[in-house]
Amino acid sequence: MPWHGGFFAYTAPVGSTGGGSPEERGLLGAMLAALEAAGIGLVVEEPDGAGGQRCWVNEAAARLEGHPPAASAGALAALALPAPADAPAPDATGVAHFEAAVERVGADPVPVAVTSVACGQGALRTRVALLGDRREGPRRGDALRALETRFRGFADAASEPITMLTRGRIVYANPAALRVLGVGSLAELAARPLLDWAEEADRAPMAERLARILAGEQLGPYEYRVERPDGTKVRLELVSLAVEHEGAPAMLSIGRDVSERERLQTELRRAEQLAALGTLAAGVAHEINNPLGYALLHLERLASELARGTTPASATAAHALAEVRDGCERIRLVVSDLLAFSRPTSDAVEPVDVDEALDAALKLAAHALRHRARVARACTDGARVPRVQASHGRLVQALVNLLINAVQAFADDSTERNEIAIAVTSEANAVVVRIADNGRGIRAEDAARVFDPFFTTKPTGTGLGLAITRSILEAFGGSIALHPRAGGGAIAEMRLRPWEERPSAPARSAAPRAPRGARTAILVVDDEPALANLIGQLLEPAHDAEVCVRSREALERIRARDYDVILCDLMMPELTGIDLWRAACEARPQCRDRFVFVTGGVFTASAAAFLAREQPQLLRKPFTLEELEDAVQSCLERRRAGR
Repeated sequence: MPWHGGFFAYTAPVGSTGGGSPEERGLLGAMLAALEAAGIGLVVEEPDGAGGQRCWVNEAAARLEGHPPAASAGALAALALPAPADAPAPDATGVAHFEAAVERVGADPVPVAVTSVACGQGALRTRVALLGDRREGPRRGDALRALETRFRGFADAASEPITMLTRGRIVYANPAALRVLGVGSLAELAARPLLDWAEEADRAPMAERLARILAGEQLGPYEYRVERPDGTKVRLELVSLAVEHEGAPAMLSIGRDVSERERLQTELRRAEQLAALGTLAAGVAHEINNPLGYALLHLERLASELARGTTPASATAAHALAEVRDGCERIRLVVSDLLAFSRPTSDAVEPVDVDEALDAALKLAAHALRHRARVARACTDGARVPRVQASHGRLVQALVNLLINAVQAFADDSTERNEIAIAVTSEANAVVVRIADNGRGIRAEDAARVFDPFFTTKPTGTGLGLAITRSILEAFGGSIALHPRAGGGAIAEMRLRPWEERPSAPARSAAPRAPRGARTAILVVDDEPALANLIGQLLEPAHDAEVCVRSREALERIRARDYDVILCDLMMPELTGIDLWRAACEARPQCRDRFVFVTGGVFTASAAAFLAREQPQLLRKPFTLEELEDAVQSCLERRRAGR
């Protein structure tokens, strides 16, 4: 769409409305209307596909040649572009300016000023001409100004950035361009050379493309990374065309901000990575829990035996074992918190202790907090804070997000200056958690947007943390707000619904608890041989325990024998614990209530759905000997009570 002497010459099929975007078609229509209103004739000659030429003219050109306006609706093969013998040759871009006389039907010729543009080569060569009636010289200037005004009005109203460049500086920018580039006026934009706006890596390709476009070459869209005055960056896709502006070579550019598209693609990839990381974390926790489980059981067994000794050596060994057990217990708690964060079953609403969830969140965020800020946690002075309606894992995730958001509000790593204050209070209809920081705070104009996905004011932020947090809390009836903090910083206020205790169903008369000495038939199924064998050894003194490390072999044993309790690992190769449960129930329906699923972590959606639907008895790895015995007794009692 080159610009010549103040007029547009459109080098695509004139009058076509089928191609291009709606905005491009609207721009073409506006230009044609402007030419018509200014009385400027438009003539297009193009090949007709049969070796000849066809001609299209607008109504203004038809009037100049003495034809009725209706003639402009079709192809006028008789008309030709006026080109006298002494007309100057086109320049390197195919443009020629000359004066000519248009023959009129039944009247004197009309003197016109012609701007002619040639496009294409050989049989595909197309010529476009703008005809200005020289008899109306005074009107012509007014018409040109009217045309420019109409174009400027259209450009100013456009939602995409439009700029005009001449002599290396921007001389026109519509409001959309000013907004995208982060400036308040054209003067501020023009104060810097164009190349200074681009990132350093993009300056060389930008300079090369500018030179090629100004030389008449038509190039496709190109993306540039632009740095705004405030340091933020934006990615622009620009298409540019060579034009003339006030007699000098210029370039008209129409752009599109593709930063949001890039950001969405980046965050989609990040979300996929986080989902994969959650699955990986649960899998790692499962693998850690297996060896940790039998290590803790062995330590407990050894400690019990050493406790019966009286020599100094046995006392020293008992002390060493106690320290080892303490270290393993710390590992168990870390794994437990990691599972709570990644467990897909955490969407189920349940009564949750806020202090316990906060403890877990502080452990998970400890590394990020330790070197950036002091954490001050207000004491409730013994006041009882009711449990809340939530899900433990999801509430922990929301709290971690708020803690990380507070950490990112600090400009430096000074733990002396940076402080995060946490308070939990109980109000009439809510439990309120407040996490306050003395960081950079929040601007009033950003307060309404901080919970929008991908909105962030931090250079390293993703814009997802607060949006995810709000979604989590609203899922179980909670809410969140962010307020400025007196003296600087911000306060995140989380409001949670207290758990309403439901009336419990009438208790069934439970069968008397079986004596610990009663021998029962127990099948232990776990693909970790060391753990399975140890569980069998620990149960054997009081029970008739069998051990199986292959799930298919376990199924054959279940078909052959009626077991009182089946301790079954949830995640196994061949048949999973769920698959084994289904097959066992099909062979022996009474097995439905005889399974105790032993799990080191649930990291598949199908397993999470099964646990939520069936709510079987669970024994979480790692476990103590007492927890193991309690699980067996609980299964027996549930079976006798008819569940």
